[in-house]
Amino acid sequence: MSRLHISRNDTEDLMSMSGEVTTTLARLATNLIGAVVLVLGLLLVYYSLNTEYTIIDPRVITPIGAAISVIGVFMALAREG
Repeated sequence: MSRLHISRNDTEDLMSMSGEVTTTLARLATNLIGAVVLVLGLLLVYYSLNTEYTIIDPRVITPIGAAISVIGVFMALAREG
């Protein structure tokens, strides 16, 4: 019975023969999701600052949007390993 072995090179950036660094699918997905979360957080801040007082005060929603944006920045800039 053979075992599946994942080497360290399979989970990190790989250096090609030309010297270019190739990115893994996990890193690309993390950066893409981080960018989407960042944009959603910024939109939440923008719309909360441009809305009138209704059931929920915009001063409550704005820090939540800022926190979501910070999480998105950390995800977009995250490194593996």
